[in-house]
Amino acid sequence: MPEEKIFVAHSALSGLFEFPQPCPVEKPYLLYIANTYPHKNAPRLVRAFDRVANQIPHRLVICGQPREGEPPTHPRVDRIHHIPYEDLIGLVQGADLMVIPSLYEGFGRPVVEAQEAGTRVIAANNASIPEIGGEGATYFDATTDEGIARAILAALSESAEERQRYVDAGRRNAKRFTWEACARQTLAAFHHALV
Repeated sequence: MPEEKIFVAHSALSGLFEFPQPCPVEKPYLLYIANTYPHKNAPRLVRAFDRVANQIPHRLVICGQPREGEPPTHPRVDRIHHIPYEDLIGLVQGADLMVIPSLYEGFGRPVVEAQEAGTRVIAANNASIPEIGGEGATYFDATTDEGIARAILAALSESAEERQRYVDAGRRNAKRFTWEACARQTLAAFHHALV
């Protein structure tokens, strides 16, 4: 398909993740939000976390419905299956890192919701994820346990200034995802098809 015939109209964000909510779990923790389908890569994330768990004080929280790719249990991994939306916002805001090891995403909404919340994001360098996360995230090889583990340690070792640069870039990036922008792209696609 010629590139000039492709129009991407991203979904908008709720706008609610920038408003502070109480954190519903004990800190510090790393967070991943996904129903655990195999391509979401949760077992590899848990193995990577196990590699670094003795070097960090964090727990890993995986929030989402169990599916065919459910990871094995781990003494420092907490599973949350159901959570009210307000608590989800507080959960995202309270995380030291949002870790997205997914091998495929068509959009990757948790990436930009975390950015809107001011949470540091590290994510897989796959499919749409770098396009969605932009400069407000760092990206890793999600096909190996070691790649994920290194990315976790690197992000947690950043200076406060470097971390803040990513958080600020993430907040700017999240502002791209509005219904106005979606409507503009949709109209542009219709105009291109009709002329």
